Amino acid sequence: MGTFSGVLPVRGLSRRGSGTVAAVYDSNHPGPQGLQNAFLFTRSTTSGSVLRMVTGVVYRPVRHVFSVWLKAGSATAAELRIHIAGSTTLATKIVTLTTEWQRFAVAGLPNGTDAYVCGVTANSYGSTTAGTIYVANAQF
Repeated sequence: MGTFSGVLPVRGLSRRGSGTVAAVYDSNHPGPQGLQNAFLFTRSTTSGSVLRMVTGVVYRPVRHVFSVWLKAGSATAAELRIHIAGSTTLATKIVTLTTEWQRFAVAGLPNGTDAYVCGVTANSYGSTTAGTIYVANAQF
């Protein structure tokens, strides 16, 4: 076993709403650094169609960062968010995507009493515009 670096890889990414997630294993869409570990997230026209990770952990009230590699599919924008499930948004950031992999991050300060959800979606959380984005190597 190696030493803990303080970075938690996001496992169990799941969709919320009517979007879909599919693993991409072909050489035409490799993940960052050429690794074939990317996912294609297809957002439906339903508001709240997101790819998320429920942490289930109450974090100390110190700055935390959610980061993820993203690449444009049919959508050229994405929103990253850290929030309390069904409640308060802690941090949000809308980013512009290109056809090249880029790492994006959003930082926030947990309240020390609630568990958080990290999420990413094509376009923005409130949008009803369908679109696809490529997602890889999320961490919190």
